[in-house]
Amino acid sequence: MSVATYGNLVYVLNARNGGTIQGFRVDDGHLHAIRNSNRSLGLAIITGGTEFLNTPGQVSFTPDGAHLIVTTKANGSHIDVFGVGHDGRVSDSFVANSSTTPVPFGIAFDAAGHLAIAQAGGSTVATYDVNADSTISPIDTLADGQAALCWIAAADGSFYVANAGGDGTGTNGSISGYRVDSNGQLTVFTTSFTDKGATDLTVSPDGGYLYADTGASGIVDGFAINSDGTLHALTPVSVPGGADLEGIVAI
Repeated sequence: MSVATYGNLVYVLNARNGGTIQGFRVDDGHLHAIRNSNRSLGLAIITGGTEFLNTPGQVSFTPDGAHLIVTTKANGSHIDVFGVGHDGRVSDSFVANSSTTPVPFGIAFDAAGHLAIAQAGGSTVATYDVNADSTISPIDTLADGQAALCWIAAADGSFYVANAGGDGTGTNGSISGYRVDSNGQLTVFTTSFTDKGATDLTVSPDGGYLYADTGASGIVDGFAINSDGTLHALTPVSVPGGADLEGIVAI
């Protein structure tokens, strides 16, 4: 479902059967499983039409590599935090922290190390401090006025979020821009519309462009990031066979 890296450590998130994570180490370009690093999230097993909302969302290391974080979406609306040992293994158990609004999904961090979570219930972004004991402390929560805010990406001091439901009319998706100050307080400063079903986001390595895959449309929407952080739409690109596409990276 998701992959996180820190140095030569890699952890993957598996969605089904209650959710698990598994650790690997990279050596000379090859992946080697870390013994005794598999951990269960213990989520309720739900199948059928609501399975997607009840499987975990993303796995991510904190910037210092001391913790590993998993979001559980609607299956508890928890932000699970593991400690990471010197040997690359995570703690045997995790702290299940409640999110400030339901359905925590995408994960990002600002330059000060604050955790930022895209929370689909209420279409909010929330910022938190990650504490040494794997608890998190809420700082701020702010809605963007759009629908189904799921994914989040950081770029040059701002966060951009993908709203799969756009303005709620069913005709579009949207991207909102958030600024975060040094204390973790949030403001919304821009919104741009995309094709239907905006899901994952990625920013180019130089920070100049933002790309969104729109799974309901099979289209990748590109934007130039202006000097003030606002977005300038580029020509969309249709992906052959791209209906329901999800997951994107810029290299």
